[in-house]
Amino acid sequence: MAPTLIFTHEVAGPIQAPVLVAHNPTHVRTGPGVGYALLTRLPAEQMAFVVGRNADGTWLAIPTAGGETGSNGWVSAALVTVEGDAEDVPIISTSPPVPALRYR
Repeated sequence: MAPTLIFTHEVAGPIQAPVLVAHNPTHVRTGPGVGYALLTRLPAEQMAFVVGRNADGTWLAIPTAGGETGSNGWVSAALVTVEGDAEDVPIISTSPPVPALRYR
């Protein structure tokens, strides 16, 4: 079972960074693709700041708390609505996913 992560963001003024909204529970992965491990789920109607994206913009990086693989998780852009311009966030390079072990 994936660890439970809490997504919290306090906003003191106008939002300048793009924000995504998950309209359904959405997987948060350790990298930009379904080949990466599942980190947790973003609850329905949850908002999160977009802090990065992959080169083609199909996956968006969001900050997470307590993740073992770093401070960002990745969400498919097809599963969320973005408020603001995600093209303004930096492109984040990642290592390829580690293949799962297969036993014969």
